[in-house]
Amino acid sequence: MNIGPVKRQSLIGLVANLGIAAIGYLATVYFAHTLGPAPLGAFFLFLAYLGVVNLLADGGMGGATVQRISEGEDQREYFSAGLAVRLVLIPFALSVLFLVRSLMVDFASTGLFDWLFLAVVVTTLASIIATGNYGKGKAGIIQVAELGNTVIKVLAQVLAVYLGFSAAGLAGGFLAGAVAGIVINIRFLELRPGRFTRKHLSSMAPYAGWVFLSAALSLVISSADTILVGYFLSTGEVGFYRTSFQLTTLALFIATTLTTALYPRISRWYREGDFQAISSSVSRAYSYSLLLAVPISAGGIILADRLLYFLYGSPFIVASPALSLLFLAQLTSVFPLLNFMCLGAFNRPRTAFLIFAVTAVLVVALEVALIPLVGITGAALAILGSMVFRAVLSFYILRKEVKIGIETETLARILVASAVMGCVVGTFRLLVPLDTFWLLLADVVLGVTIYGLLVLRLDRGMHDELKDLAGSLGLPWPRWL
Repeated sequence: MNIGPVKRQSLIGLVANLGIAAIGYLATVYFAHTLGPAPLGAFFLFLAYLGVVNLLADGGMGGATVQRISEGEDQREYFSAGLAVRLVLIPFALSVLFLVRSLMVDFASTGLFDWLFLAVVVTTLASIIATGNYGKGKAGIIQVAELGNTVIKVLAQVLAVYLGFSAAGLAGGFLAGAVAGIVINIRFLELRPGRFTRKHLSSMAPYAGWVFLSAALSLVISSADTILVGYFLSTGEVGFYRTSFQLTTLALFIATTLTTALYPRISRWYREGDFQAISSSVSRAYSYSLLLAVPISAGGIILADRLLYFLYGSPFIVASPALSLLFLAQLTSVFPLLNFMCLGAFNRPRTAFLIFAVTAVLVVALEVALIPLVGITGAALAILGSMVFRAVLSFYILRKEVKIGIETETLARILVASAVMGCVVGTFRLLVPLDTFWLLLADVVLGVTIYGLLVLRLDRGMHDELKDLAGSLGLPWPRWL
């Protein structure tokens, strides 16, 4: 195929992410109807605590290893140095987890603590192997491994839940998927251990330190809502909130795919001084990310209550206001997601840390203030406010490093097409009671069709790029388009 490496890996990532999301959403629908919100809430708390302990088991070395390997020098030595440090950190993280067990009374009562202990070991080993592939620029392999992880995880979880294992079945399936990801990644791992020296560790340590601090604050930002909802409310409310949050991640398909594909490339371009390639790639990444995020967010807000009702069941309708706010938050997060990827590739972890620090303080303050007042809607509002702040601040700082702008004409066309789509979807809902799943699906399909046709007709540049990509893949392109 006559496709450049970034486009090829982005395409692989997009297909993988679509598969991951489709499988994940269908599984969540089944779990929501079979288990209800409380077991789902317990599993989401399991994932939140796993993120905290994994941070200790990583120590920032994962990001430092990827950064140094992607720069192209002493790759085997840097891989081995990262491996050695993280093997030392695993027992430390497990010791901390064991010491704080008595403080996690509510979580321990769910029966998932032992699963959490095992998950730390498995997921850390999976991360160590993945850093070798990612640092070498094999973003496509990472995405394929994640897809394999998801397929095995969901199959194991569905079987376990069917057999009556509830939240423990969800945790066990999660581990099965992680093992599958390890098998796929290790199959394509080219790097072999090399003898590293103190020089390699000294080179990685400052970067790892800033990555660790940034990751800690990022974890506060991403997990504070879940943990504080569980603290102020209940595991059932956590289930309502996180299930809604998962639905909104659909808006970030393209952004997360491009972030994964671009990071090692931008790291290399920055080292070589190719700022023009960075500028054009990131500006285009904004446009392609918004191409999906804007219409999904608009449609999700219009159909929020119907989506929750038909996908997860009538009890989840209470999360409709939170779902609408979370769609806006995900739309806004397109910019900081790409901006922080660039700051990492530019070897600017200290700058990223400072932004994370301010944002973390803001999000925790907002969560503590709003959750007791308006429940999960307050949690979503806090996330939206912090995302807007982080988007503005990160964009301002990034522009000091390299000239990056938003393609205003493309954005205007996306907004026009989304507005027309929103009017059509909203009018359909007003005229036709969406009292069956098939009517809801018809409204969604109508919106997708209207938006897709308008974008392709209004933006000829994007039309031509997609047409060329289809031709490279050997796919037919309709002449009437």
